[in-house]
Amino acid sequence: MVEVRLHPTPILGTDTTRGQTRVRARNDLRLWSFALPQGAEPAVAAALKDDFGLDWPSPVQSSGSTPVRALLTQPDQVLLILEDPADPAIPDLGPAYRTDLSDGHVVLEIEGPDVDAALERLSPIDVSLHAFPEGAYARTLMEHVPVTTLRTGHDRFLLVAARSYAASVEHAVLASLDNVLAT
Repeated sequence: MVEVRLHPTPILGTDTTRGQTRVRARNDLRLWSFALPQGAEPAVAAALKDDFGLDWPSPVQSSGSTPVRALLTQPDQVLLILEDPADPAIPDLGPAYRTDLSDGHVVLEIEGPDVDAALERLSPIDVSLHAFPEGAYARTLMEHVPVTTLRTGHDRFLLVAARSYAASVEHAVLASLDNVLAT
């Protein structure tokens, strides 16, 4: 009998620089969604604090930073972004129902001096530093693609989109950077 071995292959292998701005796929991140049963927020918030040292995120400001960050993606739903894919441990937030979203999403990191100009051409949100400080996030559209935009540094963002939109997000970001650099 033939033995078939499957090997994980990331959807994007992007790692490119346009001008001084780098765009790369962050295949080293794990995404976990936690849905909270009714009335479970206090227990889940306590688990988030005890297990990760994170405060409860607000609807527009994440809590934490590298290697773990929490976002309140909708009422009674928290998204954890973890930076250690080698750690096989499944995060546990008490009574919350958890789902591993890592394989169903793509995460692009865009970093550099032209990042704000490139993103303002793609999205209706104001990503300037004073309006969108480090840790801020928003669910928005970039062209026709739903994207969660998270500022992780002065000139650095994570863009999280469904895997089916990976090529569209990559194309939109790179084309916008090219347009910024051409002006």
